[in-house]
Amino acid sequence: HDVVLDGEAVVFDDHGVANVGLLQADAARAVFVAFDVLYLDGTSLIRKRYSDRRRVLEAIAANAPSLRVPPRLDGSGAEALRYSQAC
Repeated sequence: HDVVLDGEAVVFDDHGVANVGLLQADAARAVFVAFDVLYLDGTSLIRKRYSDRRRVLEAIAANAPSLRVPPRLDGSGAEALRYSQAC
C-alpha cells in the first residue's frame, strides 16, 4: 500500500515504557509506533472519522508485523490524558 502514517519513533525500556533518553542513546533500537493513518492508496482519510481510520490502521498493522499500533483508549480525551500521564 501507499500510505502516510502519523506516529513516532520510540525505544522501550525494560518495563515496556517509551523512553526518549534511550532513543537519543540508541536509535538503532527504535521502533515506529503508528497512531493514525492519513492517506491510503491515493485517498486522503483526513476527513474521515477517527474510528474509521483506526479500523484501517489496525487492518494495515495486521499485515505488517513490524508496525506497532498502541491499544485503543476508550473514553474521553481527559481520560486518555490521565492514562498517558500515569504510564
